[in-house]
Amino acid sequence: MHEAALGAEPSLPGFKARRPRPVVSWVGMTVEARVAFLAFFFLLWALLGLLPWLGAALWRRGRGVILALPLAPLAGCLAGALVPVLGADDGRGFLLSLATAFAGGALGTATGVLLEGRLARPGH
Repeated sequence: MHEAALGAEPSLPGFKARRPRPVVSWVGMTVEARVAFLAFFFLLWALLGLLPWLGAALWRRGRGVILALPLAPLAGCLAGALVPVLGADDGRGFLLSLATAFAGGALGTATGVLLEGRLARPGH
């Protein structure tokens, strides 16, 4: 019988038909499980965003880093969440989101330190 008559997709000789990428299904998860799953990711991204702030706080002995404290985890969460939004939602995307959360935390820390340095200048 012909392939089309059997319900299979027709293929060219010498070429294999590619299977579609599996789609992540949220059907089997409860609302509580979804919230816990997302909360875990945001907590992980926030903690990774805090690591550069911790390094800056130790390096500067706590001087001039307090403004960067809320910016670092916020930037880490934003950078980490940006990766799956842009389409990298597999295992490599997860690892990439961890790296970008760290980099986002470093950027947030640097921004906070520079901003605090400008705001705290004596005589200005």
